[in-house]
Amino acid sequence: MHEFETERLTMRLLEVSDESLYISLYTDFKTMRCISSPFQIQKACSTFKTAINLNNAEQNTQLIWCIREKPADKALGIQSLTIKGDVAEVGIILSRAAHGRGVPEESVKGLIEYGFKVLNLSVIEANSHYQNYATLRIIRKLGFKESHYSDSFTRHFRINRNGYKF
Repeated sequence: MHEFETERLTMRLLEVSDESLYISLYTDFKTMRCISSPFQIQKACSTFKTAINLNNAEQNTQLIWCIREKPADKALGIQSLTIKGDVAEVGIILSRAAHGRGVPEESVKGLIEYGFKVLNLSVIEANSHYQNYATLRIIRKLGFKESHYSDSFTRHFRINRNGYKF
């Protein structure tokens, strides 16, 4: 349930066995520098349990996937959709081993298509710190358009199902 693939990647819902990946991502200073302050281990453990509970909830308000590279089945990061009605916000956090390899473009493109085709979303949103240039480039490359909600620290983007080219 809620699994999908791209050419090089498999996305499956976050599982208990992904705890060390999750904690390593959220406690790493370099990984978190444009997201928030790195978490203390206790907070990372607590938010991981919350993520697992959200994935198992009857009402899907947030889905969190582990991004895995084929065929080695190596974990590269996580991505999520926070869902409110037919609108969702995408989030992604990758290990440094995934940087510079086109992983975010491929995984988020797969997530957009999954959101529109399977979850029947009409809009997907993405937000980024104004100095997270790599993320801003990827968001724009995937077809997101900047919204009027952007401010001096955060850039807000949207992509509509009606305008998306599958």
